[in-house]
Amino acid sequence: MSEKFLNWLNAIVSLTIAILTLFSGLLGWQIGNIAGAASEEYSRAQRAELNRQKIMSTNKLKAYEDYRAFLVYENYFSQYKLVSIQLEKAKQAEPVDEKLVAQLSAQQNDLESLYLSSLMLFPNQFINRDGTYNIQDELGQLSAAESRKLDTDPEKFQTRGEQYDDQVERMQIALITLALSLFFFAIISTVESLNKATFFVFLICGYLAAVAGLAMGISNWQPVLADAPVSSETSRQLSPTILSESIIQQDHTIIVLSTDPADTHPQKKLVLSSIATLMIKHQGEAFRSGGSSFSG
Repeated sequence: MSEKFLNWLNAIVSLTIAILTLFSGLLGWQIGNIAGAASEEYSRAQRAELNRQKIMSTNKLKAYEDYRAFLVYENYFSQYKLVSIQLEKAKQAEPVDEKLVAQLSAQQNDLESLYLSSLMLFPNQFINRDGTYNIQDELGQLSAAESRKLDTDPEKFQTRGEQYDDQVERMQIALITLALSLFFFAIISTVESLNKATFFVFLICGYLAAVAGLAMGISNWQPVLADAPVSSETSRQLSPTILSESIIQQDHTIIVLSTDPADTHPQKKLVLSSIATLMIKHQGEAFRSGGSSFSG
């Protein structure tokens, strides 16, 4: 090889070393950014898990408090039905015991006030048609309402963190490949006693490693921002559950008003509660007038 060609080749190698060194530094800086993004996603996953546990605890507490309030209402309502039946029998007795009728009427009015007031202490839309209380439905709707306000899906952020970690690993492989190419170029530049075959072998290996490292580094430069897919269960939880209907049971005379639990508008809740009270009061008046709803 002529001296002019060697000088030209060494200049190309020196320029290549400078470019690879600069790119390796930038790649290391970007690896730090991606690793920081991964750490942030894992932190968000931890916060989402804490939110989910907190929501589960508070929702269970509220649901069982509502259930206890329902049991109080059911107890007063059962007593009201029993007293109503006794009152109707007392009115139909011969002769009519006015003192007993007055006593039962007063007791009936007291129990009516008690069960109507206790009805306001829990969301009556979760009363089933058979007169039982659906705690699981209330828990589901409470969780759905809270999920619209807070992050409660740690799996999504965990998946994103893992995607960032995979990207960091690929970028580290690219950085190692670039370091290997710099090693080959350093041998060429510093060792003068290399024979022709060894020189070209190191040169080819250096450029192959450089091309591979550059390609891998450039292809993985941009942060991976693909969101984890939302599961069908989460989609069902996030879908709005807005119902507005009145159901009257013949056996328990229960009114069910269903509405969105996430709706916190005070006037709307007041109207719904007033409607429930008026309808139940209307049924209570039917007990006193005929008592047909409590037959059997």
